[in-house]
Amino acid sequence: MKITVITISNVSLNYLIKVHEDINKVDSTVLELKLYNGKDRLSKEQGEKFSLDVKNSDIVLIDLMGAPIENYSLVEKVCKEATCNVVPIGDRSSALQKSMKLGRLNMESMMKKNSSKSPKKANMQKMMKMMDMSEKLGSMLPIGILKDMKNLSYIGKYWTNSSLEDFRNLIYLLLRDYGNTKNFPKPHEPIEIKNITFYDFKNEERYMTFKKFKDNVEFNSIKPTILFLFSGYNYPTDTISQVKKIYCSFKEKFNIVPLAFPSSALRNNEELNDYIDSIDIKIELIINFLPFRLGAGPMGGNADKALKLLRKSNVPLLHPIFMGRKTIEQWENSLSGFNTSEFLVSVMLPELDGATNIIPVGGLKIKEKNKKYGLEISDLTLIEERVLKLREISVNLIKLRRKKNNEKRVAIICYDYPPGEANLFGGAFLDTFKSLENIIETLKKEGYNVNSLKSKVLKETFIEKGIVNSPKWKSEQCEKNCIKYDAKKYEKFLNSLCHKEKINKQWGKAPGEIMSLNKDFLIPGIINGNIFIGLQPCRGIHENPEKLYHDKELLPHHQYLAFYNYLKEEFKADVILHIGTHGTIEFLKGKECGMSGKCFPDILTGAIPHLYLYYVGNPSEAMIAKRRSLATLVSYMPPMFTESELYGEYTNIENLFHKYYECERLNPALCKDIEKEIRSLSEKNNLKYDSLDEIERELYRMKNSLIPKGLHVFGDAYSNEEAFNYVKHILSFNRPSGKSLTSLLAKLKNKNYEELLNKNKVLELQSIKDEMEQVLKTYIEENHLKLSEDIGNIEIINEIENELKKAKKIYKSVLNCYEFKGFLKGLSGEYMESKLAGDIIRSPEVMPSGYNLHQFDPFSIPSPFAFNRGVHIAENTIENYNKQNNTYPESIAAVLWGLETSRTGGETLGQILRYIGVRFKTNTREFKNKFEIIPLTELKRPRIDVVVNICGFFRDMFPNLMEELTRLFVEISNLDEDENMNYVKKHTYILYKDLLKEGYSEEEAKELSCARLFGPSEGEYGTSVTSLIETKNWTSENDIGASYVDSLNHVYTNNFRGKPAKKLFNQNLSVVDIVSQIRSNHEYEITDLDHYYEFFGGLSKSVEMSKGKKASMYITDTTGENILTESVEKSINRGVRTRLLNPKWIEGLLEHDYHAGSEINKRFENILGLSATTNSVEQWVYNDMFDTYVTNEGLKEKLKENNSWAYMEMLNFMMEYEKRGYWKANKEQLQKLKSEILDLEGSLEE
Repeated sequence: MKITVITISNVSLNYLIKVHEDINKVDSTVLELKLYNGKDRLSKEQGEKFSLDVKNSDIVLIDLMGAPIENYSLVEKVCKEATCNVVPIGDRSSALQKSMKLGRLNMESMMKKNSSKSPKKANMQKMMKMMDMSEKLGSMLPIGILKDMKNLSYIGKYWTNSSLEDFRNLIYLLLRDYGNTKNFPKPHEPIEIKNITFYDFKNEERYMTFKKFKDNVEFNSIKPTILFLFSGYNYPTDTISQVKKIYCSFKEKFNIVPLAFPSSALRNNEELNDYIDSIDIKIELIINFLPFRLGAGPMGGNADKALKLLRKSNVPLLHPIFMGRKTIEQWENSLSGFNTSEFLVSVMLPELDGATNIIPVGGLKIKEKNKKYGLEISDLTLIEERVLKLREISVNLIKLRRKKNNEKRVAIICYDYPPGEANLFGGAFLDTFKSLENIIETLKKEGYNVNSLKSKVLKETFIEKGIVNSPKWKSEQCEKNCIKYDAKKYEKFLNSLCHKEKINKQWGKAPGEIMSLNKDFLIPGIINGNIFIGLQPCRGIHENPEKLYHDKELLPHHQYLAFYNYLKEEFKADVILHIGTHGTIEFLKGKECGMSGKCFPDILTGAIPHLYLYYVGNPSEAMIAKRRSLATLVSYMPPMFTESELYGEYTNIENLFHKYYECERLNPALCKDIEKEIRSLSEKNNLKYDSLDEIERELYRMKNSLIPKGLHVFGDAYSNEEAFNYVKHILSFNRPSGKSLTSLLAKLKNKNYEELLNKNKVLELQSIKDEMEQVLKTYIEENHLKLSEDIGNIEIINEIENELKKAKKIYKSVLNCYEFKGFLKGLSGEYMESKLAGDIIRSPEVMPSGYNLHQFDPFSIPSPFAFNRGVHIAENTIENYNKQNNTYPESIAAVLWGLETSRTGGETLGQILRYIGVRFKTNTREFKNKFEIIPLTELKRPRIDVVVNICGFFRDMFPNLMEELTRLFVEISNLDEDENMNYVKKHTYILYKDLLKEGYSEEEAKELSCARLFGPSEGEYGTSVTSLIETKNWTSENDIGASYVDSLNHVYTNNFRGKPAKKLFNQNLSVVDIVSQIRSNHEYEITDLDHYYEFFGGLSKSVEMSKGKKASMYITDTTGENILTESVEKSINRGVRTRLLNPKWIEGLLEHDYHAGSEINKRFENILGLSATTNSVEQWVYNDMFDTYVTNEGLKEKLKENNSWAYMEMLNFMMEYEKRGYWKANKEQLQKLKSEILDLEGSLEE
């Protein structure tokens, strides 16, 4: 009998070899066994050999749960054509089940019969359930198809039990029943453990009750008790023996209650709850070794019930990982850390439960290279250093739980980036000074040893005493007042690092030149009782700009390392608290996820419990902080958003429109004169006049654009008015979870709201918005629906009421702030429940804040809502280009961010798929292969090529989408289509020929020619473009483009992950016709965030350099009531008008002492970045910025009072605009600017 097996399980391979060897000793002719390891992609030769082996086999066993998609495709194809018995094990949703044949049992014929009885698709799970029930019948009557059904069930159970005896019985069953060999023992029935059990590692016993377990296991009443949750079987790796070793390592410090689960596929939450309830000893920590969610495996469960259990237990949930797909050596040498499948099931899913400290504690180790079977035989092995780290984290968390508040030592770390006096205590949308005042006061009330500290005093303490990073104005005070830390104490720590030589090479001998004095480090911080408040060290590039060019892998400098070592060894911190989004520790060198003890974020935080106050709207960077610095996040919300409204002469233009419409009705002859006035006033205010319609449309968009009003203070809830405005904004837009109230009210009046928007019916639109506001107000205040239309479509009215109910629930939830509740839970070492991070308006379920955070489910991206919007964006972009050029673009360069993908559900992804002519498969529930190619006859245009520029966040958060996009570009490149209708194929062929000429093999050339995903190298996240702009350290704009290419030329394919490919990247860029990016959130216009000039601008400049001319540059704004694709100039102009020059935005910031200057200064930097990268900032922008911020005496004095150091930076940026030739300032403007700089310099030096 010939059996072929392909499996991802090393345990299965090990035991099958052992059984085969034992059988050969009895009879070497009875069994031929061919084995394949399915966890790694099969080579071309392996695939051909596998196909041949299946063709000549009697039976094929398939176990591909989580295998590479290429292996699935190959095995599905081969098994579909196979005539032998085919048994897929597990993975019940896979298409492989259709190929299942065992004796008389044939799944395909069963499905056909099922389909003939019902028009619905055959339900695989129902069929499998029916087969499970048939096992009992097969045991009673073991003949025919019933016997085959029983055998199928037995095979699955033998396999998942995964003991040597189980595999012996499995082979005996196959030999006897399907190999006509009866001279082997009759197999025993598989042992089936259906219940969770208390596991006694010492005696290798399982107990059904805690009492029996406790009677047989020693407990020490002094030690804390922790709970282990793990798999009670050894498939796909031998986890029981490894958990036992961890148990032995931990038992010195803890009492341990191990709970063994009977299945990772199906979870019984009621049973788990009963078992935990039966434990009559206080549990202080849960360590969960199981993949997937605690309450739901791949075959079912109830995640919400498990969350209730975790809330009730109220103890930290840690999640160590056994890597069953990587050897320890591969992991150590890899910057990616985990592979895709392990990331999804062992990182992303457990995070939904609030799991923290997700680190690998075991991986595969090659035991032997078995030539006979052509396999590397691996065993699961512990990573001892990571196990010790897990133990130390556990010890410290329990110490934090047990320690009295007045004894706890808390290290609070704030930011000063870029370094100097202008940017102290920064944080996205956070008034950190006032927030810290609230935090200190709360700690004092909770019994911590700390004195009250007002925000003004805190600010003055740091600034006046020069407690800042690399001060420009307060160097003497800095040297005098910073905490001194002896470099000799640091050297012991430095000597323990494997990076010592490289650090010394980059930064010289300790203590180095940054923040040091003689033989001491300067620690910028103060100690208040048991609370340290300090500034995270700078990265050293502002002090040493040349590092940007010469040190592509910049390690932290000595003082950076010494700062964190001081907190551990000298201050003796019990907990570290980073405040605000975001710092730099999480971006230091190391793995992307699954950190080792050599990764700098891991080295610096050590095993100290780590809390991080993080902005709820930034899922991408939040996940990096969580995964790379092992932080427990506590989310904070943004400030209130408000309509931008019109101001100055924009209001006058709007009034002229009102006059125009009045004359249209009463005196049409005057309309032409008013139109002339509108045109004249518009052009005077730099609104390009194409038509009345366009000006009115732009004013409407400006007026209704949402802007943040100031900054958030941690712990402050929304007022009634703010909460009302918040839900009003939610109801103004269609979103995945609901429809806009404005569109529903329009529908009730038999009007199409989208049509009104497109036709620019401003008066009607405003009337509906006014009614919406009144309807909402009445519902919230009086709890009943009051419409202007007494009668109407009852279905629409019900929809309206449903949206109002949801709005009122949200309204009530944000009147209370949970931020301090979450913060104090974190400081007490309690369970931190996790909530989705994202856009508070698109996804109001992210509120209220004060919770741990998780990302949007990568399996659900793109969502149908986002995909459809992506289609709209793509068609808009193509149409805009077609209008201007009378042809289709051949290639588009798109920026694909993790932030945008997580917040929108994948609008950019939907856009990319539309360009290349791909859509969702209908009626598919598969995680892989969920897209299909649209035929050209249906697409009715060429497939447009796309060069996808990713950031590191996208790579880390959505590895499954990286694989899917890679696969699609290969498929599109190989379609049998005319290359004039398939630009992907056209460019792939040209690249392929070039790559062959360069000496690549045919296989390599095929793979790389189809590559379209480019980004930072492994372990990196962005570019050095922002640092060039911040430091003003560039000679020509080509330096910026070259820097962008250097950072993002790394190609991502199956076999070339993050490898440098500068020539290939430039070749792709050289054919780009459009550079495109989405602006997807209300928080940031493209003038508000440096990453827009970094990615969109950097990409635009790089295309210009590669192509020899500028490409068309489009920004698509998806934040409004309808999707708008427009030139980058228009997008910049709106950002400047609605924010930077808008008195309402400015006054909102000025309510926050010091921070207003820092925030406005960031926009001045962004204008420089956009000027240098896109050359699309118009002259009026610089002139109006000058008039607003330099010649306006009132605002100038307010900014000087608010933050004179930041104001100096703003003046310097104005000077830089002129120096670089972007601003054509006149003599009077230059003289005024220079005079202001000299005056301010004098006052700062006093």
